[in-house]
Amino acid sequence: MVNPPHVPSQRRTRRHAESDGPGGRAHELSTLCHDLRQYVTAGLLLTTLPDNLEMEPETRRRLDLLHQTLSHASTLLQTAEQPQQEETALLDLALLAQECVDVAEYGHKVRYVSEVTEPPLVAGDPHLVRRALDNLIDNAGRAAGVDGDVVVQVGSSHDAAWVEVVDDGPGFGEISHGTGQGLSVVSSTARSCGGRLEISSGPGPGTTVRLAFPVAAALSTDD
Repeated sequence: MVNPPHVPSQRRTRRHAESDGPGGRAHELSTLCHDLRQYVTAGLLLTTLPDNLEMEPETRRRLDLLHQTLSHASTLLQTAEQPQQEETALLDLALLAQECVDVAEYGHKVRYVSEVTEPPLVAGDPHLVRRALDNLIDNAGRAAGVDGDVVVQVGSSHDAAWVEVVDDGPGFGEISHGTGQGLSVVSSTARSCGGRLEISSGPGPGTTVRLAFPVAAALSTDD
């Protein structure tokens, strides 16, 4: 098959940008982030609707979730353009996991299970933790496939809170997960929050990945 005429030109442009050194590549990425943020901002404006606008509840729910997702994308793009110091806030891990599932269930067969009676509060950067959970759920969805199941389960003890993402796929390392950056994001988030990442898989199908954090009460006691 003959490549379209514009493809070689794109490849030459990419190689040229890389040969410019870190400065050239950084400028290219900065410009891309800037352009993407304009589209994301337009999406945010389009999904900002009056509260009194009548529409089907499911339609409004989807638009609200889309607005929420675009808002997170805008934050990530802003961070990529201008790296900022990590923010530390008190997070309800169960609420955050539920929000991630609400979005993921439109692309994967995923359900949420909570084993907590009180909000499991942890300290961390909300954008990083959300990004980590999104990656875990997406990885599990890829592993489970169209007919598989993913369960996102939240639990806690007196000194720790965690999110477990369980899939019934072929097992850890048995499928391709794309770029391979997902677990790297999750692992770095765990370290930055004083937590840990645990992976349990095999023999046989299925993988369980647990992202655990010290609870806020334990943190304050230790301090």
